Amino acid sequence: MAWQFFAIRHIPSNGWLPQLHEHKAVGSTNAEPSLDKPPRLFRSERAAKIALYCYCLGKWYNATASSGDPWGYDEAYPDVMPNTKRNKADYRVEPLFLVEDL
Repeated sequence: MAWQFFAIRHIPSNGWLPQLHEHKAVGSTNAEPSLDKPPRLFRSERAAKIALYCYCLGKWYNATASSGDPWGYDEAYPDVMPNTKRNKADYRVEPLFLVEDL
């Protein structure tokens, strides 16, 4: 039996966008391609392409806005710090196969 997954390869370094194992409050857009860490796996090619698109936009974080009213509320929303060094042409979504050996 074989399972198909998808991963994102950085072509110039031949590294993969890694799966995050640290228990930090940062997401996968803060990671850099690695040859040492295991790749982040996606169940569909579409999911990997969406992740690549978001990664190339820059580093995402939760921003907050306050109404300034003491009885008001703070609003949290996702925002991105653009990263012009990430070029989508330098990355490729590749299929990976996990094969069960009996």
